[in-house]
This record gives sequence, structure tokens and C-alpha cells, in this order.
Amino acid sequence: MKNDAVNDVSDVSVSLPPFWLEAPTLCFAQAEARFHLRHVTSPLTKFYHIIASLLATLATKVDDFVTPKTEDPYAHLKTQLLARFGSTSEDRFRTLMQPTNDELLKPSEVLRDMRRAGETLLDPNGPLMERLFLERPPNNIRLLLKAGVHESLDALAARSDEMVEIDESASVTKELSDVKHVFVRNEPHSPTASI
Repeated sequence: MKNDAVNDVSDVSVSLPPFWLEAPTLCFAQAEARFHLRHVTSPLTKFYHIIASLLATLATKVDDFVTPKTEDPYAHLKTQLLARFGSTSEDRFRTLMQPTNDELLKPSEVLRDMRRAGETLLDPNGPLMERLFLERPPNNIRLLLKAGVHESLDALAARSDEMVEIDESASVTKELSDVKHVFVRNEPHSPTASI
């Protein structure tokens, strides 16, 4: 009897964050990690935990499959949510081909995003991924990276991060050196301040 309880744990408390529509694959990875850590094995229990993590605005978009109807309701729900909200290969291809406009991202973060987008389309360390990545940094940094010794893509991204930081600090120094006047506000002393 005790073995049955260990093999099919279904009455366990698992706290899942709200389902994140922008990254359904990541949500399932987190949920499955929590299920594993809490020894949740029942597909029905997993199903209900995912349903409970759906915000009301999302639940109304998936009300056609919130009732378990298959032998493995969790696998069915996962397939349906990923099909409906996951990125398509066309979306991932477009992400790879269009340069990022987010200048706040470090080059290494851009590379991670590119690898995530291209995970089923490209070798994450292959020459095409490298070529696409080397098109992303600013021109001055791109030239230095292309002229350098061939390194792994991760090493190129790390070196690119360093170059961006140096370039940004050089820009601030240049802006400060261009300052011609400094205005200081001179307020009269109040009589009580000198007492």
C-alpha cells in the first residue's frame, strides 16, 4: 500500500506562479521542475495545477480545454497551450533575422535570445548563428570582433559585453569633456544659518 502512495502522488501542495503567456515553454519547464521536486506524478493533478495557475484573462481564451477529457489530461493541456500560445517556427525565424532594437540588452543576452529562438532551427554554436550574432553589435564593436582571433560564440558575446561597457563609459567621458560651462546655484545665507 505504501508503494502505491509513492508511485502516484496526487495530493501534494505545489505553488506555481501565474502562467506566463509570453513564455509558455518556460512556464511548463518551471512547473515540471516543481512537480518533480514535490514528487507529483499524477497527470490529473498536474493538469489541475496548471489550470489553477491561469489568470482569468487567459482562462477565458482556453475554456475549450480546461476540463480533462483524455487519458493524460496534462500532456493534452500542455500540447494545446503550446500550440495556441507558443511561438511558431516562422516567429522564431523572424526573431533570428531581425536585428534587436533593445539597446539595453547586453550582447550576451541578445545571443541567449537568439539561441532560444533558433533552438530547433540552427546549431546554437554553428557558423550561421555566429554570423547572425556578429551582425547585432554596433559597427565599431562588430569590426573589432570580426578582426579578432576566432573564439567560441560565448567568448565572443562576453568580449562584446566588455566592449559595449567600455564604449558606453567612453561616451560618458566624452560628453563630460564637452561641457563648457557649469552653473552653480548660489543661494543667500539665511540669518539663522550663521547663528
